[in-house]
Amino acid sequence: MSPIAIFYKLKNIWFLSSDLGQQTVRGGILLFATRFVIKLIQFARTIVLARLLFPADFGLFGLAVMVMAFADTFFQTGFDQALVHEKKDVTPYLDTAWTVNIIRYSLIAVLLFAGAPLAGAFFDNQTIVPFVQAMSLSLFLTGFVNIGVSLFNKNMEFNRRFVLEVLIVVGEVAVTIVAALLLKNVWALIIGAITGRLIAVILSFILHPYRPRFTVNMAAARHLLSYGKWVGLASIIAFVSTQGDYFTIGKLLTPADLGFYQLAFGLALLPAVEFARAPGALFIALFSKMQDDVVFLRRAFVKIASLVAMVALPASAGLWWVADLVVRYVYGEKWLPMLTVITPLILFGLVKAVEYIITPLFLGIGRPKLVAMAQSAQLVVMALVLIPLTMALGIRGTAIAMVFAGLTTTLVLTIALRRQIRIGLWGLLEIVWLPFFGSALMIGLMSLVWEPIFTIFDFSGLQHVFALVVAGAVSYGALAFIMDASLNKRRLFTSVTWIKENL
Repeated sequence: MSPIAIFYKLKNIWFLSSDLGQQTVRGGILLFATRFVIKLIQFARTIVLARLLFPADFGLFGLAVMVMAFADTFFQTGFDQALVHEKKDVTPYLDTAWTVNIIRYSLIAVLLFAGAPLAGAFFDNQTIVPFVQAMSLSLFLTGFVNIGVSLFNKNMEFNRRFVLEVLIVVGEVAVTIVAALLLKNVWALIIGAITGRLIAVILSFILHPYRPRFTVNMAAARHLLSYGKWVGLASIIAFVSTQGDYFTIGKLLTPADLGFYQLAFGLALLPAVEFARAPGALFIALFSKMQDDVVFLRRAFVKIASLVAMVALPASAGLWWVADLVVRYVYGEKWLPMLTVITPLILFGLVKAVEYIITPLFLGIGRPKLVAMAQSAQLVVMALVLIPLTMALGIRGTAIAMVFAGLTTTLVLTIALRRQIRIGLWGLLEIVWLPFFGSALMIGLMSLVWEPIFTIFDFSGLQHVFALVVAGAVSYGALAFIMDASLNKRRLFTSVTWIKENL
């Protein structure tokens, strides 16, 4: 295809389509673009802030956010997900959902403000009390976000969601960096977070025409809660199972340890988890529309999982290879303790990527109970191994414990997947074997070919990091297409063709 033809094809991504397959591809690309742009901006923010602030600052902010998220999660209604799953017109439910959100978030904000000293006592750190109290304002503002924006997901209007989410992040990051330059302490992060919520409220009314009214219809609330209660339960379990590592470090170790772990966590999970999670809203909407067609569900899942694996595996392998250089030259030498947890967290990211591919399927077909069961199993494993390993090995032990817990969730979801659409462990292995071996060959080329070449040309610092990333990406791309054409029945080719035809 000519560059002009490619341009016009890509331009179509921005427009909605009445064809489900076409809108699936366009929405998937837009969602990935949304996550990519957001994470790129946030990654740039992290690099800047890592130079201006200290690990303890990130740790204190992390504790405040964690306490806020804890309060929010335990009063979850699941109404937003219920609106997406609902087959019929959801307009009669919107005002009730918005009103309940306002009441819920207002009550949680009051409880959070009043209970902040208890959080300080739990973590043996009264320093976090004013930070937690300040974050209650962020929760209060969240309740006023226009409920109409939840329809972006239901109607697959991911172009409008792209604009909303990117503008929120740009505003939040800009304010945070300016505040960090002026204050050079944890309050910069707090101010940025609150500002981000205020921007979200304002933009939600600018970008969506729906104007909610403050009213409650009890019948509508009960109907939404019939689905949302399972989502709420899954959210509670997911919070405990995913935030348990932060809580454990915050309780047993120091804010600086939590800061190292948080930044390492964000970096290690970036390649796999963010790519797998990006189109999650699309998958839920897609699977909910076709929830009775098992053949469609299986074919769509295989295509989606194949494409995610083709990117997530080599990206994670490449990060593992260049992690030392990235931390040393991008974050700065004061962040080198991050390296002790990078390897287990990269493995955890790959495990979570599988979870983020399977979970939307069960939510879309109306089986959130299965998700709750899988996350409950993870919680049990965490309860057994998290504290002992953290006490024995510090933050590295925490990361290893999360790998065991993540593997448990993946195993349960895989068993349920086989029963639902007849794809089991062997089916998943068939999907990932090509990108796995392609990634291994890529690492071999980087070790035996590219590293010696870059050493000869005396590449160093950021120049060395950039050269390795480009060389690894080009090497893997060539290897993947060669292997796909000769050994894998052209699964990658057919998936790419499917995307091309539906642009």
